[in-house]
Amino acid sequence: MLLGFQRKWVEDNSRLKLCVKSRQIGLSWCTAYRVVRQKLTKGARLDSWISSRDEASALLFIEDAKRFADIFGVAAADQGQNVVDDSGHTAFSLRFANGLRIHSMSSNPDAQAGKRGSRVLDEFALHPDPRKLYSVAYPGITWSSSGMEIFSTHRGSQNYFNELIREINERGNPKGFSFHRITLQDALEDGFLYKLQSKLTPDDLRIQMDEADYYNFIRAGCADEESFLQEFCCVPADDNTAFLPYDLIAGCEYREGEAGKVILWIAKTPCSSAWILAVSMT
Repeated sequence: MLLGFQRKWVEDNSRLKLCVKSRQIGLSWCTAYRVVRQKLTKGARLDSWISSRDEASALLFIEDAKRFADIFGVAAADQGQNVVDDSGHTAFSLRFANGLRIHSMSSNPDAQAGKRGSRVLDEFALHPDPRKLYSVAYPGITWSSSGMEIFSTHRGSQNYFNELIREINERGNPKGFSFHRITLQDALEDGFLYKLQSKLTPDDLRIQMDEADYYNFIRAGCADEESFLQEFCCVPADDNTAFLPYDLIAGCEYREGEAGKVILWIAKTPCSSAWILAVSMT
């Protein structure tokens, strides 16, 4: 059922795991399998808390978990979307016969506070404030043997996700992450295309492609080469060449239901021809 790179991720029981990955290769899907398996393990005693990019992604994770519960042949009750704390944060929840639950919620870091159990931070770099999300989620695994799993594609070179990767590769991995890196090429070499083609309709043009054809097809369809490298080859876009870094843009995004406005100031410096862009939120 699992491809090679998916199996390595699922069978890795490290307390802290981090994966930089290509888009749409089934890592969220196989993580749902892993989390369900954890809840059914003898001795499991704490819930799992999943942080997704948005509400739709949160719901998809629970739906995948329900399918795996069916595969395991265990009773799992879909509890729908419920309030999970006194602050009014909500999550889609799945409850197993042993009383343990999987809670899947969107990206608000404050929703992670005060909750004990394992953590999954899906599409970590795309959260509005990855550093805050990590800071709030990390203490929650203190009493959990399952730890925290982080995976994402890149979102620029100055994003906290890339900072964690640079810590691993350049600064001796002080946090002790188990590190995985999965490019589109890696996925194709593990049989990803065959699995994808088994889900396509007969008239889909990708049915006739081999791995090289598919790789070139995806590359040609991207907005530009930098986008292809970031989204499918685990190479972050260089924020130093961007007019506005990704983190600055993300910090000005409002979640659904929030009110407010963003104010921009553009001014010319008095002693040069340079222009300054300032951003504030109210």
